[in-house]
Amino acid sequence: MGRMNRVQLLLKLNETKGRLQGRYIIKRPGLFGAFARDERTGASDVDPIVEFLTPVGIEFVELADEIEDELQTKVDLVPMKGIKKHYLYEVKSEIIYV
Repeated sequence: MGRMNRVQLLLKLNETKGRLQGRYIIKRPGLFGAFARDERTGASDVDPIVEFLTPVGIEFVELADEIEDELQTKVDLVPMKGIKKHYLYEVKSEIIYV
């Protein structure tokens, strides 16, 4: 799909949401970072964020790979619990949930 804009990216994530939620026990997937702020540059990667309902292991890597395959671009998948406390407010303020 090449380089998508924010709307295209959110639509694609929304299309795959149900399947990903069922397979990986995700509470709610979202997007933050440059794409969410509509400030992407040529060097921007996609920053999906997920809240898991249960602890995960290797499934985290599998989920990241699957999202990359779906979006056909590099992603930097972030678990909500992986965000350091002093960044949490800022990150939460820009998340767009799908």
